[in-house]
Amino acid sequence: MRASRQADGIGYVFAADDPFTGFDFDAVTPDALWAIERLQSYTEQSASGTGMHVIVRGALAGVTDRNRRDHFEVYDQARFFVVTGAHLPETPTTIEPRQAELHEVVAHFLPPRQQGGDERRPPVAPAEVSLSDGQLLERMFAAKNGAAVRRLWEGDTEGYPSASEADLALCGHLAFWTGGDRERMDALFRASGRMRDKWEREDYRTRTIERALTNTTQVYRASWERSEEDHMNQTEDPPDQGDMRRGDASSAPLSISIPFVDWADFWARDRSDPEWVYDDVLARGRGHAIYATHKQGKSLLALFMAARIATREKGVVVVYLDYEMGEDDLHERLEDMGYGPASDLRRLRYALLPTLPHLDTEAGGQALAGLLDQVGRDYPDHHQVVMIDTMGRAVAGEENSSDTFRAFYAHTGIKLKRRGCTWTRLDHGGKDPTRGQRGSSGKGDDVDLVWRLARTQDGVTLHRDAARMAWVPERVSFHLEQDPLRYTRIERDWPTGTMEVADTLDRLGVPLQAKARAAQAALKEAGEGRRKQVVVAALRWRRQQQENTP
Repeated sequence: MRASRQADGIGYVFAADDPFTGFDFDAVTPDALWAIERLQSYTEQSASGTGMHVIVRGALAGVTDRNRRDHFEVYDQARFFVVTGAHLPETPTTIEPRQAELHEVVAHFLPPRQQGGDERRPPVAPAEVSLSDGQLLERMFAAKNGAAVRRLWEGDTEGYPSASEADLALCGHLAFWTGGDRERMDALFRASGRMRDKWEREDYRTRTIERALTNTTQVYRASWERSEEDHMNQTEDPPDQGDMRRGDASSAPLSISIPFVDWADFWARDRSDPEWVYDDVLARGRGHAIYATHKQGKSLLALFMAARIATREKGVVVVYLDYEMGEDDLHERLEDMGYGPASDLRRLRYALLPTLPHLDTEAGGQALAGLLDQVGRDYPDHHQVVMIDTMGRAVAGEENSSDTFRAFYAHTGIKLKRRGCTWTRLDHGGKDPTRGQRGSSGKGDDVDLVWRLARTQDGVTLHRDAARMAWVPERVSFHLEQDPLRYTRIERDWPTGTMEVADTLDRLGVPLQAKARAAQAALKEAGEGRRKQVVVAALRWRRQQQENTP
């Protein structure tokens, strides 16, 4: 035991009969950080203190016949790792299955040898491109070759021997403009006129993207930002940046720009907009979670609110991502709510079974941002409301894992918040809904307000589980009416016994303006003691009745 206290950690030997592969990065270079982000599995600092280890579930068989190059090593057998336990924050604490990502990272660091023993140059490491999809496409089409690229984007194959060659050409342009981001290349390709059934074949899609990246020697980088006039003269290949395009460890330190608060603007800004986009339920500019057990009516309420906002609130547009219903289901529900061909639903931008990349990935966050950019161009100066129905179908990670929701917030949620959007995600409750959302207790960390929906005899009640704002009501109840189907607010959801206690207070002669403590004391002295919540409600009810008396 004395010796163990001086050790760097415990040892683990990778063997042929275990499912694990270990990555060893001797230095924390931009390439290494990219790989850690791609692998998204257990990551820790190495014993040296200067490198990183990542462990995944996956195998190297058929992927590579080599194990090391420069500052990179990878093993799935016959190798000893010291496990330090110095976990890298913001990475999973579990070892995740990552065979596809393993293949991608190994191909980057250990590219196949060409005939004669020479190695191919690995694809360039992705560069962070902060442009929205709309801005990216605008600049791509404004470049010197922009007209040809636009025709290709729109689906024109003229000048290419085959459709596959046209696909590869478009991916080549996307590789440059996305900074070599594979997921974003995929997302943008799906939004182009080149999208076809063949792209859904994983082997074809992966092969095309990898070929495009292999042929790409430079990518667009934020450091090349220039004036709009310069962008109009942009060729596909910016000035050579030498080894910096590979993200070598010798590169200059990254320059990070953080938008600090401008206090003059902060205090001068007009904040007269209402706090709610849907009274007492959806707070303007905030993130929400609405969860319930199966078939409680959360989607029906969400659709009702979305349609009501889009048709009655001026200066607001709703983007509804529906991952569950089909067109017939939507038609039936809207018709039941009294909408029809004459209804103006233009500001309800409804996406049925959307094909966006998963929203807990960078590609998903970028794709949604691009979609909102387009909506913003159609409806400038409109506040945007985003509804995600339901969360479990919009993410790739485990629905019950807090890591999934942290990834969603990092890639999508925080971007919605920065835009000032009001956004809501619908989620499932556990077997006992009073104990919170199904799965991890950390699932509410990404939002400002968590509502638990419960069906009542005549409608639904939203119970406030958590809120960052003090002005959110504890609960909000709705009566569900038919023909047309609509939810009407029950202005006062009186606790059981409210009227009985009010009658007792009248009988005891307790003044209308009495404080709760005095009323409780009077009830207790008369042998009629009740909970404070009921007493407060009874006092309020008595005053309301008095106000309503002619």
